[in-house]
Amino acid sequence: MTPPKDLTCQAPSIEQNIIGTWNFNNSVRIGTITFDTNKKIIDPDSLFTNNIDVGGRVTAKVYSFVTLNTSPSESQLFLLVRKIAKKGEEGVYYSILDNKCNKVRLALGGSRSTGFELTR
Repeated sequence: MTPPKDLTCQAPSIEQNIIGTWNFNNSVRIGTITFDTNKKIIDPDSLFTNNIDVGGRVTAKVYSFVTLNTSPSESQLFLLVRKIAKKGEEGVYYSILDNKCNKVRLALGGSRSTGFELTR
């Protein structure tokens, strides 16, 4: 008997694992999204919206990972998604709840419930 796929794979760090194309199904949309090695996001199905309040229509989406202090003695790694428009940009931080080979769970800010899952 073959063990389940998640048990046979040790996920690389989230910074490496996120690279590639993922499927998503959140409460609003279903589709695919790609995080490339140059920190660009290809988001044909608009997981991350295509408009921002201060700049209008988004012309590019990029990502990075940042460590933020969550208390005086603790820090946490977040995925920062930046949506760039002609007249401004907007950044949103996502908590990394789970990092498995074929599944990544992210939540808005420090929330543990408002988020979505990426699967391969």
